[in-house]
Amino acid sequence: MAIAAAGCGKRGAPLAPLNLIPEPPAAVTGKRMSATVYLQMLAPRKNVNGPGAVEIDHLEVYAVTVHPGLLVPANRDLFLPQNLVGQIAIKPPPDEEAPAEQGETEADTRPGPGESVTFTEELTEKQLQASPGLRAAPPPAANAPAQTPAPTTTEPAGAPGAAAPATETPATPAPSPVPTSPPDTVAPPPTQLPPAAQTPPPAQATPPAQTPPPADTPAGAQPPAPGVPGAPPAAQTPAAAAAAAAAAARPASPSIPVRVYAIRGVTRKGRPGPPSGRVTIPLVPPPPPPGTPSVSFTEQAVSVSWLAPVVPSPDAPAMAFNVYGVPVGTDAKPQPANARPSMPTPMNPAPLAGPPFEHPGATPGVTQCFTVRTVAKIVDISVESDPTPPICVTVRDVFPPAPPKGLAVVAMDGGVMNLIWDANTEPDLAGYVVLRGQAPGDTLQPLTPEPIHETSYRDTTATPGVRYVYAIVAVDRATPPNRSQPSARVEETAR
Repeated sequence: MAIAAAGCGKRGAPLAPLNLIPEPPAAVTGKRMSATVYLQMLAPRKNVNGPGAVEIDHLEVYAVTVHPGLLVPANRDLFLPQNLVGQIAIKPPPDEEAPAEQGETEADTRPGPGESVTFTEELTEKQLQASPGLRAAPPPAANAPAQTPAPTTTEPAGAPGAAAPATETPATPAPSPVPTSPPDTVAPPPTQLPPAAQTPPPAQATPPAQTPPPADTPAGAQPPAPGVPGAPPAAQTPAAAAAAAAAAARPASPSIPVRVYAIRGVTRKGRPGPPSGRVTIPLVPPPPPPGTPSVSFTEQAVSVSWLAPVVPSPDAPAMAFNVYGVPVGTDAKPQPANARPSMPTPMNPAPLAGPPFEHPGATPGVTQCFTVRTVAKIVDISVESDPTPPICVTVRDVFPPAPPKGLAVVAMDGGVMNLIWDANTEPDLAGYVVLRGQAPGDTLQPLTPEPIHETSYRDTTATPGVRYVYAIVAVDRATPPNRSQPSARVEETAR
């Protein structure tokens, strides 16, 4: 009798393949340096809707310029082809199963998943003009009662419910419905609001008398509305709250010209992931630059000073300053064509209220150059001035060692004088010179023609019965050598 083989798999329809999309770029920050905008972010490192290696091919950067009187666009109007201002290729994650390639290949300079990415854009006349197709802000309604916008909750990009299911993502790039910062909150349709929210209450000629709340009313609670026991006031009804939320969710019109940026990752098949939070760059004139700086140095640091610019107006933002290092000599090598841009980093960890700036590390023979920019905080974004002309200094070792300490002299028979002293701690110390003269010691002459490295010396040329004065001088390895002040003098009579 034949026995049928039993199957080991489950019966049922096969599962549809996942349309993986990358998470939003993280840690997106921006700043403006004169006419250049810098955006810095971390490339997506995982998928928003599935496991495995992140599915990403490149980042897309979108931007629009919004002037006062125009509305900041929602995502559906921001992520349009005409607003695409840049693409950044992302290196795919390594394939552990792929065989290693033989021979040397050109280094892949593309940023990988999770790595820092910098995008730059020059603000030309085109970028300063308002983007076409933006809607005009509606005029305020006449006799409309003033309303306080209800607080909104910003949902992080890529949160559950913010993006459409991955299996329904179209194969071609499409505007992502995921909210950004500020979020694109959708107001409820007017037909869903109760009639009370659309019809204002009848005016009262005489306001009713206010009844104090009961003694057991919790702190901060609203008393019941007059004439309706237990009913909340009109401003707190669900209809009014929904209307206030809808008003707060409407796109805003900026008070100054701004350029709004947002970034999203895109897969090799053109599927866009949810966008990053938005970065809003003010397009006002940058602050004035500082005056030409000056530079000096000590043995431990280089000091940069400058003149603060004149405040353009009493209501101008407070000014601070950033100091940048400028490559010189062999450091100023041209960057290769495929080099990745990076956001300039000031030498100071935080903006300075004023001069000077002390830069630790004064290496003799090394030339250092600096430039200074004024910084103003506008719309929570740092806007920096044009740089000052570079100022350079070559550090020279003009700093002598410290005078030696602890000199002691012991007279021995036969005119022998034994000297001992404490060692100096300078790293560039070359040695010591022993000085001697007859008391009262108006003139001391060196006993050692070259510096000695030891911290002791045996003088065998003393004449018994003569009183001598000794001192020690430290010498470093600079060219020319720097000599310390003499140590404290010690007198002793030879035996």
